[in-house]
Amino acid sequence: MAECAVCLSSLEGGAGTRVLPCLHEFHTDCMERWLSMPHFKNTCPICRFVVMEECGEVMSRQQECLTEEMVIWFSSFHVAGF
Repeated sequence: MAECAVCLSSLEGGAGTRVLPCLHEFHTDCMERWLSMPHFKNTCPICRFVVMEECGEVMSRQQECLTEEMVIWFSSFHVAGF
């Protein structure tokens, strides 16, 4: 059974849990307290992946930048004859 890295209690079947974009799972209350602490700077308690609270959802600045870079990279392809 997985446990919350913030409170070290077990995570039970997804009820009252939150999964960050880095795929680490925590209790919703634990994650909200963690993200509200200024000295943790909106990071995952396990891997320090940067996340951001916006409109009640967790968003990843890194993921947004990567997506933007991939769109630019793929749009640079040119297929001969088209």
